[in-house]
Amino acid sequence: MKQPVEIKVIKTLYKGNQNLTQIMFTNRNKGGIISKQSLITLDEKELQSLKSQLNDNGKSNRLSYTPNPCKGEADKEVNQWISVEDRLPNGDTESNETEVEVIGYNENWVHPDFNPNGTRVCCMDDFGWYSARWNNEHTFYKDVSPEEEDNPTHWRPIPKSPNHPKHK
Repeated sequence: MKQPVEIKVIKTLYKGNQNLTQIMFTNRNKGGIISKQSLITLDEKELQSLKSQLNDNGKSNRLSYTPNPCKGEADKEVNQWISVEDRLPNGDTESNETEVEVIGYNENWVHPDFNPNGTRVCCMDDFGWYSARWNNEHTFYKDVSPEEEDNPTHWRPIPKSPNHPKHK
């Protein structure tokens, strides 16, 4: 008999027009000790299929799941985010450049119509965080984020363009 499996919804992600849900699978043996944990990303249809296999306690002795190979890319993208509590962006030490431009995320920035991903282009320098937000369709402005809750909670480097010398 297989060990009981529990699933727990970790968070919902937005990629384009598709909602994805991160799920933590946990296998426990009879003593309640966790023997295996896996984090995967599911679309709504896959999530409902898994939930239908669980009993009222959110557990199942039989759980069948075949991962969608396309979801691996979504997982990779999600895992590239760095918490500001773990590490802050570093400037370029060779040029003494202290301002670093990154993609920032804050749950407070999520807006279903205007910013469904909750991301902004941000930069950090010796004075703190700045974030770029569109003022209208032609211009944007950078503002200092004096309020801690308006600073990004996570960040990741801006990818190099295809024309960047490193890609040639």
